[in-house]
Amino acid sequence: MTKLILDSVTVRDFNTLELLAPLLDLSYGMQTTSTACSSSEIPSDLVTCDSAVCNKFYVETLTEDDRLKVLALGYDNPGLVFEDYTVLYIAHRDGTELVTGDKCMRRIAGQMHVVTRDYMWVLEEMIAAGILDITVAIPKYAELHATVNPGAIWYNSVTSLHNAYERRRLSA
Repeated sequence: MTKLILDSVTVRDFNTLELLAPLLDLSYGMQTTSTACSSSEIPSDLVTCDSAVCNKFYVETLTEDDRLKVLALGYDNPGLVFEDYTVLYIAHRDGTELVTGDKCMRRIAGQMHVVTRDYMWVLEEMIAAGILDITVAIPKYAELHATVNPGAIWYNSVTSLHNAYERRRLSA
């Protein structure tokens, strides 16, 4: 199973859109760090400390050794907050794909050879899996883009949501 790690802003944004619980229905293991989680609002019923539990966010608590490595990562790659470095560190350490809309995070992740996914990719995956209907996805995308996080990276257009919907429709 592919695992995804979400930064605190992604968690906040999808929670604001009321898409955090549906996001867990994707066939990916979802995780974040306790440090990133403490700065975002994940409803407690969606959190677990057991990495084997499905349909919940696995929240990893870093060891003291891990925290020192995170500090070194931040020193070598300035521009993020400590919470973001914890997520980036785990993504690099475990080979986990990172979901973020942050330009600086994507830049540093790219330098570290960490695969990144943007918000549009998540919405497309939710449509393709039948979790989110296109009639809900387009207004959520517009809300995300216009008011929830206008500063996030927006590489794709609503056309890609329609394409994901068509792939889902044709495969059914």
